Amino acid sequence: MTTKISDPMLMQLGEFVAARLGLHFPKERWCDLQRAAGSAAIECGRRHDLDRYIQELLSPGLTQKQMEVLANHLTVGETYFFREKRSLEILQERILPELIRTRGGQGTSVRIWSAGCSTGEEPYSVAIVLNRLMADLKGWNVEILATDIGRHALTIAERQDFVDAVLALKPHDPDASFNRANALGNLRQYADALAGYDRVLALKPDHAAALNGRGIMLQELRRFKEAFAAHDKAFRFDPSLPYVEGQRLHTKRHACDWPNLADETARLERHIDEGKLVAMPFMLIGAGDSETRQLAAAEIYVRDKYPTGVSWRRQRAQYARDKIRVGYMCGEFREHATAYLTAGLFECHDRNSFEIHAISTNPSDGSAMRKRLDAAFDVVTEVSGRVDGDIADVIRQAEIDILVNLNGYFGDDRTGVFAARPAPLQVSYLGYPATMGAPFIDYIIADNTVIPDGHQKHYAEKIVYLPNSYQPNDGPRTTRRTATRAECGLSRAGFVFCCFNNQYKLGPEIFGLWMRLLAQIPGSVLWLLEWNGSVRRRLLDEAKQRDIGEDRIVFAPLMKFQEHLSRVHLGDLFLDTIPCNAHTTASDALWCGVPVLTSLGSTFAGRVAASLLKAVGLDELITHSLEEYEALALTLARNPGQLATLKARLAENRNKAPLFDTPRYTRNLEAAYRTMWERQQRDEPPASFLIEDGADGR
Repeated sequence: MTTKISDPMLMQLGEFVAARLGLHFPKERWCDLQRAAGSAAIECGRRHDLDRYIQELLSPGLTQKQMEVLANHLTVGETYFFREKRSLEILQERILPELIRTRGGQGTSVRIWSAGCSTGEEPYSVAIVLNRLMADLKGWNVEILATDIGRHALTIAERQDFVDAVLALKPHDPDASFNRANALGNLRQYADALAGYDRVLALKPDHAAALNGRGIMLQELRRFKEAFAAHDKAFRFDPSLPYVEGQRLHTKRHACDWPNLADETARLERHIDEGKLVAMPFMLIGAGDSETRQLAAAEIYVRDKYPTGVSWRRQRAQYARDKIRVGYMCGEFREHATAYLTAGLFECHDRNSFEIHAISTNPSDGSAMRKRLDAAFDVVTEVSGRVDGDIADVIRQAEIDILVNLNGYFGDDRTGVFAARPAPLQVSYLGYPATMGAPFIDYIIADNTVIPDGHQKHYAEKIVYLPNSYQPNDGPRTTRRTATRAECGLSRAGFVFCCFNNQYKLGPEIFGLWMRLLAQIPGSVLWLLEWNGSVRRRLLDEAKQRDIGEDRIVFAPLMKFQEHLSRVHLGDLFLDTIPCNAHTTASDALWCGVPVLTSLGSTFAGRVAASLLKAVGLDELITHSLEEYEALALTLARNPGQLATLKARLAENRNKAPLFDTPRYTRNLEAAYRTMWERQQRDEPPASFLIEDGADGR
């Protein structure tokens, strides 16, 4: 049955392009027109047009390049073509032989074999794919197939067998070794991938992309000093390598390597303003304070990674049911900050009105938190290791109404799934504190503090304003025991300034301010997390340059969440960072009774702590300049009575203020979901709106 389409322009686009494709059109527009026509035909429900469409594409005179582009799009999950038996026959019977004959389209050809094995009747196994690969495509570049097979293989051993066999095709070719290292990195086998990049560099020392890959693996292994050295070398060999400049600067911040940081940040920002591919969006969260530039970087990235297509269009859901089906997609359903913020939310959802799904992109860690999360959801779908197109299909089959992105460009970034538009409404929430700059994300969850009036223009999404704070919190938290100062290396007396933020949020300006506080408060210490030995050494050296002894900085080893929570209360005052604030670490400190001092920034990420402080009734700890921040820190450290009054109010508010009232927060978020879903059902486009506290949206 043909699907009724409310937007006639979509139907017209499909008709126009299907009629024109392969005949008369500007050559440079071929790719966009091909994608548009195919997507329009599918989205209009006109499957009978598919064969005619493909036949027109295969008309005499089609160039090899056009044939490669066609084959690529026919095997991309977001267009569904590779699910069609007729499409697969054309790929294997007409396109693949021609590409093999001309020795062209290497990556395209192996993707065709991948599609054939994944949708055919034969078991999708490494052995079958390898036999076909070696018979027809020996010696070709097989990076694309290596990634696809690696993601789909059932066991780690099977994956390892495959990538080893790929390398055996060309054992002394640096590009073959590079492809193998990339595949291992995609499989999160970071140490093995690192060894693979080292093999490439032994064969070709100036291989900039391998140096960049090496840096990424070293960062995953928390070897930040070495990671920066690798990125720095890659940048010197090839400054135009996409995204290497931003990766280099981000790793430099992770290593707390601050010389020339301001000048290098200014250069990166200038290149973003020029529209260059220099920084993945997350790289700007800790490095800049411009929402305009964050939007620009995100839009540049989206245009590069997810070219525009009709598949981005929202589609009105045709199914009807009593409950709204919400799908939370995340790679952190495990022992992770995101899970500790959201577990109570998932448990509190109203099951009479909502059906709550988890789409987990990382495997279970078997932890108590993961078991709690599994129990909180109505349906848990494991998609770890699957390619974005397959995940999008899973979500479509589940008929998710509202798909919530808990990662964004942070962590296990699977933006490609959302680019495939598998759900009628798609929402950015919690994980990424900035715009995604993507037309396939409809809404971002925020509040009036993190996105104040006048800032909406910096967001591609429409904004949902929750009351109080945008950040959920897991209500009452318990710890098995309470740590002592002696156990944590802290003296029994003396003021303890603390900050447990990730080290990339630190910088010379805020660190210099902290050292001035230590110099003016005798016996005080600064308590920080210890990420690794090289970062510790860098910070101690920076302190020494400011005449602060090593005994004035105490490092807390990394611990599991519950163990860490047992020691946070030992701090007297939590010092926030800018331009990127404490997020989960701020709410942890507040729950543990430690006041948080912040300075209001100019971006979402720089205003989070202020949002939390307002929601717990401690607005006076929000300053508006670093001078005011420093003065208030000194006042509180010198006046124990004033600090004690703040702590008493925090202890009282903790059990009654909105910040830790999980059921109240959940009702407000559900009201937001109802509002956006009702607009969608009325066929109205997304629009920004405000939720009143306590409104249930019904």
